Amino acid sequence: MLRLKFFHGILMLVVIVFSCACTKESPKVSDEQKVEKPAQSNVAEEATNGLVNAIKKGKLVNYQSTTIGNAFESYKYLTKKEWKSESLKNQYITVDFIGWFESDTLNENDIKAGVTGKGLDVKFVINPDGTYYVIMVSKLEAKSDGKVYGSELQDSTGILAKIYANKKISL
Repeated sequence: MLRLKFFHGILMLVVIVFSCACTKESPKVSDEQKVEKPAQSNVAEEATNGLVNAIKKGKLVNYQSTTIGNAFESYKYLTKKEWKSESLKNQYITVDFIGWFESDTLNENDIKAGVTGKGLDVKFVINPDGTYYVIMVSKLEAKSDGKVYGSELQDSTGILAKIYANKKISL
């Protein structure tokens, strides 16, 4: 019986020591020393990348031969290529593919008008149910004033066909 009381006493002592060690408070840290949590932009960036990747992995109804990402990324006439997404207030999401042509595509009239670069913006819409489509293709013009101007192209089907066929687009 004495052994049992001794054993219980030791066991209680061990439990108390371990519980105190586990609940020991860390020293107070001043505001200047606090480590910032990762910014919420990382979460937004991950969501953006996820949406962009969803479009890139998808296929357009009339172009089932390859994924959107493969067709656009391998289009050889565009030098700088960028994907970005935006959430709209009406629960729709847009994903833009923006690509810029080589500077040798500028003609004399473009240069006189202050155009420093030409490009394309292909805008995809993702519906709340996950379906998507191309809503608009725009011609982009970077000008010497530092601004980029866009104008909708009427022949979006023809532009997409040239991108998928890797044929030159003349704007």
